[in-house]
Amino acid sequence: MSTSEARQDHDLRHGFIKLHLIRAERDPSVRTGLRQKWQALHPQKMREAAGYAQQAIDALSRTDVATAVDAANEALELDPFNFELRLASRDWERRLERRLANGGKP
Repeated sequence: MSTSEARQDHDLRHGFIKLHLIRAERDPSVRTGLRQKWQALHPQKMREAAGYAQQAIDALSRTDVATAVDAANEALELDPFNFELRLASRDWERRLERRLANGGKP
């Protein structure tokens, strides 16, 4: 294991993820590896995140965008390298902002 891999493992084990998130945002090729390592180190968090992600999807199916955004944010706290959900959540947030700007109308 290289020094950088050991550092990454240490950081992920202890929840120091900010720099790794920035790196993954800039370099999509590292996303899968980071998420797999996170999943191996934090399986309980991943299970909890899946529940919140499902709540977000359920809320969105009811057109409750605010609840969907909140649930997605909870999921991303537990599964920070879920970039598919991260992108969807950003889209939902923009949709919510537009709705609020239109006086709450879709």
